[in-house]
Amino acid sequence: MHIHMDLAGSLPGFERGLETVTRDGDIQGVLVLSCAANDFPFFEMNLVLRTRPFTIFGGIFPSIVYGTRRFERGTIFVGLSRALKVVVIPSLSDEEMNLRKVLGSAALDSEGMKTMMLFVDRSSPNIGLLVDELTSTFGVGMNCLGGATGSPAMPQNPCLFSNDGLLDDAAILVLLDLESGIGVSHGWESIRGPYRVTESEGNVIRTLDWKPAFEVYRDVVETHSGRRFAKEGFWGVTRSYPLGVTKTAIEKVVRDPLDSGPDGSLSCMGDVPEGVFVDILHGRADDLITAAGRASTLANLAFQGSAKHRMILLMDCISRVQYLGNRFREEIQAIHHDRLPMLGACPIGQVGGGGKDPIEFHTKTAVVGVLERP
Repeated sequence: MHIHMDLAGSLPGFERGLETVTRDGDIQGVLVLSCAANDFPFFEMNLVLRTRPFTIFGGIFPSIVYGTRRFERGTIFVGLSRALKVVVIPSLSDEEMNLRKVLGSAALDSEGMKTMMLFVDRSSPNIGLLVDELTSTFGVGMNCLGGATGSPAMPQNPCLFSNDGLLDDAAILVLLDLESGIGVSHGWESIRGPYRVTESEGNVIRTLDWKPAFEVYRDVVETHSGRRFAKEGFWGVTRSYPLGVTKTAIEKVVRDPLDSGPDGSLSCMGDVPEGVFVDILHGRADDLITAAGRASTLANLAFQGSAKHRMILLMDCISRVQYLGNRFREEIQAIHHDRLPMLGACPIGQVGGGGKDPIEFHTKTAVVGVLERP
C-alpha cells in the first residue's frame, strides 16, 4: 500500500500522484480523495481517468484529512495491492434502476472480500434505498464505510472518480480483500422526544405526531436554545440541533435538518421513513470529540488483522467541522491512535456499519475504519 498527497490540488499534481503510488507495478487500484476547491478541468480530468491502465475510484469532498490536519485543497492517493472489485452504479435517480439485481451480481463475486467502500453522489435521491439494499444483500457480516461525495459549493457537479471519468448521479461500490474494523459514534444527546413520523416522503418529514414537523421542531429548539429562527435564520439555529432516528444500534442515526417548507415540513440530509420515531438532539463540543475517540476505539477493537499493519480511514461529517470550528483539530487527534497512518474525508454524509451493526447512512457522525495495511 502506497500513500501520497498532492497539496497543490492541480491536474499535473493529480497525474504525478497516480504515477507515484503505482510505480511499483503491483497496484490493483487507487483510492482518490480530493477537495472540491481543486476545481479540476472536466474534460482534461476525464482524459486522465480514462487512459490509466489500473482501477481508479473515489470522490470529491468539501475537505480531506491527512495525518492530523484537515485540508480544503489537495488530493490523497492510496495505491492498493490487494484484490478488489469495483461496481459502478449509474443513474441512481432512475426509477427503473434495479438496485437489488446490480448488488446481487456484485455479491456473487464477493467471495474472499472482507470490506466494502461506498461513494455516492450527495445529490442522488435514492441514497437511502441503496444503503438499505446493501444491508439486505450483504447482511451485517461485511464491514462498510464511505461517504456522500460533492459539496454545497458545487451542486450537481460530477464528483465521483472512475475509469469512465468523473461521474454524477451515481455510486461506486468497492469490494476489498482487506481486514477492517468499523466504529461509528456521534455524541449528540436527546433533549425531547420521541416523536412518531406520521407523514414523510424520502428526506421530507411532513408531520410529527400529526403536527407540522417544522412547527414541532421549532418550538422545542427555540425553547431550549433561547434563539429565534426569524432572527438568526434556519442554519444559524439548526446546526446544533439535529434529529435522531431510533434504529437497532445503541446510538440514534442522526439526520441533519436542511430546510423548512411552506407547508410546515422539514427536509433532512438522508431519508426519514414514515412510522419511525425521532428525537430532537443537541450536543456539546466535548461530547462530540469524546464520541469521535470512541468511534476510533471501537474500530480498533473490531479489527482482526495484524496490530503492526494498520491504518485509519475516517469519514467525519463536514457539519461537525462547521460546528466544532477550531476544536475540530481536537476531534482528529482523538481519532488518531498509536501514531498510525491516517487519512480520510469530511463528506456531507457518511456510510458505516459492520459486525453486528447494519450499514447505515449517517450525518453529523464520525465513521472510523481501521484497515489492514499490507
